[in-house]
Order: sequence, then structure tokens, then C-alpha cells
Amino acid sequence: SFDVMWDAVTRRIPVSFVHARPGAEAMERHLQPWGIISWHDRWYVGGFDLDRSGPRLFRLSRIVGEPTTTGSPGSYEVPEGTDMKKMARGLIPAPLAEAAVLRIRRGRGLSLRRLAEVVTPIDDDMDEVEIRYASDWELASEVASYGPDVVVVSPESVRDAVVRRLEAAVSGTVTE
Repeated sequence: SFDVMWDAVTRRIPVSFVHARPGAEAMERHLQPWGIISWHDRWYVGGFDLDRSGPRLFRLSRIVGEPTTTGSPGSYEVPEGTDMKKMARGLIPAPLAEAAVLRIRRGRGLSLRRLAEVVTPIDDDMDEVEIRYASDWELASEVASYGPDVVVVSPESVRDAVVRRLEAAVSGTVTE
């Protein structure tokens, strides 16, 4: 896909392609490509995502099949001051600035246990762990996926978000 994307970038031609992220269904995407960048040993194309109405980066190795051009050369302008390195820096996860205390059933919650800075046995079945995290939303989503095997002790904001997700799952409604 590199050659098609490079041509589209240099001639300012919109493209469509199928993009597959791990664990997600492959989706057709429509892009006005602004540039290509190698970032941490991976190639990305960046531009204006017409499906999401905003700037986005897509890893070239996740493009399924060959991209196709969908417009005429010069059919859009790259915004002045576009900085592909700045866009790529957005790929780096946010710093793990917050602390959470969780109770995790032994043998469960392995991805959360790997983040543990402190592990304290509570009884024969549960450990209390302290982890660092960047996003209440992301942590709550992961904790909720473990059901009754992981309980948030603190902070309250994450505990409340987990409860909302679990209640929504029981009622069959969609949550944030």
C-alpha cells in the first residue's frame, strides 16, 4: 500500500482502503492523505479522515488489500502547518499519572496484575494491587471486562464508571 499512498500524498488524491485493527472488524476508510511517516519502526499515512471528520493516522501494515484512489489530483489542500511528526507523537500513550487500588481474584486479571506496582495478599482468594493508569475510561473498561474477578477500591470515579458499565451490560443498554 506504500506506493499507492505515496502517489496519493504527492498528487493530493483522496483514497479509500480497508483498515483492520487487532480485535476489531475491518472497516473501509476514506482519507485525504497529507503525508507518510515512519514512527517507531512502523509506517503510517496521515490525513483528513472523511469518515470521522478529523485528522487521523493509519498504520500501513494494517491496510488490507490495495488502496484505491477516489478523486482527482489536486482535489484538496493540505492544511498549512501540517506536522506529521506532531501527529505521530499523539500515538504515544498518555503518561500513567493516576493511581488505582484494585482487588483481584488469584489467577485472574493477568493484564492488570502485570501493571501492579504493589501486590498485597488479602486472603487465600484475593490480592490487593496498586497500579498506575492514564484514563479512567480505559481502566474502567478493562476492569469491567473481568466481571466479579476485579473490584475497584479506589478511586471512586473509576469504581462508579465500572458500576455503570456493568449495569448497562445487565440491562442491555449502551454506555459511554
